[in-house]
Amino acid sequence: MTDPHTCLWGFCGDNLAVAIKHIPNENIYCQHTDENGQEISAEVAIMLKLQSGTSDSAGSTAPIALLDWYVLPNELILVLERPMPASDFMSYVTKHGTLEENEAKVLLKQLIDSFELLYYYDEHLGHIMWYIPFFIILFIYFSGCFCSFQEERRITVPGWLLLGPSALYYWYLVTEGQITELFLLTFFAMVTMVMFQHHKGLSPDSNGLFLLYSFSVTLLLVALWVAYLWNDQVLRNKYPGLLYVPEPWSYYTLHIKKNH
Repeated sequence: MTDPHTCLWGFCGDNLAVAIKHIPNENIYCQHTDENGQEISAEVAIMLKLQSGTSDSAGSTAPIALLDWYVLPNELILVLERPMPASDFMSYVTKHGTLEENEAKVLLKQLIDSFELLYYYDEHLGHIMWYIPFFIILFIYFSGCFCSFQEERRITVPGWLLLGPSALYYWYLVTEGQITELFLLTFFAMVTMVMFQHHKGLSPDSNGLFLLYSFSVTLLLVALWVAYLWNDQVLRNKYPGLLYVPEPWSYYTLHIKKNH
């Protein structure tokens, strides 16, 4: 068995092929619910997400792989892969003093690589896995919201009241999620669908009009947002892509939170 105290990324114990990390329950501050509805610690969730990367994705796999974990009444035990002989971090510092620069760089590089991979999953793969199915479902729903010209197809008063919040929600998804291209593609596909159905004597019903108007107002809000921040050089440097659409959170941290 290894030292029963918490260690840094599993660098602890003896010369076994694995490292065993003991985490007392009082040191577990955050829980995460996985896709099966099971609650696991945030550390387990992060390591599972990091080690799921492949050599074909951006970054590399996690430097320390999680092999298994056990939830006990008083502690959480992590069984970690140890690619090289390792020692307890605190014991090493006690015996040898502070780390040399080249040794510290190795630890920091592993952490940086891990967080870069986590950022890639969150900002890129996570958005693709969520937003593409979301907009496909919206378009499929919209394609069924058509009726003949003679039928009633006006938006009710409650619908007009909900139009603003709906457009603001889509505006937030587009700007904070950085999915302008996907939004524009879906919107143009909806307009094309309207033109196609018009030749068949059909037009959007009340639900279709609500979704179409929501997207139209969203496009207007995004255009106003971009125009408002068009000359912001700091945000310009942060978002150098072809379509300049800053994130609201970046604007908040740069111009609002910083001034308070």
